[in-house]
Amino acid sequence: MSSRFKTTLKPNTRRPCSAEDGSTISVGRHAADLDTFTEIRERLIAAGASDRIVTEFGRKLSIFFRDPDQMESAVLVANPDADLNDLGFGTPSPRFT
Repeated sequence: MSSRFKTTLKPNTRRPCSAEDGSTISVGRHAADLDTFTEIRERLIAAGASDRIVTEFGRKLSIFFRDPDQMESAVLVANPDADLNDLGFGTPSPRFT
């Protein structure tokens, strides 16, 4: 994998590491629309790859999952419920509870 996709973490950072060498690699995919996101979410849950939680990240919604190699990834989509005066960051989405 190209080094441009690899981020090395400094010792004693508060972010979790996903590799023994202290680096973290993640991949995010953007769903075309909310219906596609919902279908992807349902498939991830059915495959046991996700914990069901959809998280608000400002103007985006995301669901995290682990692929067969245990690499954590996410699928994101525009948040149709985003209130620009009160954006949620890292909070569960009420739409998917």
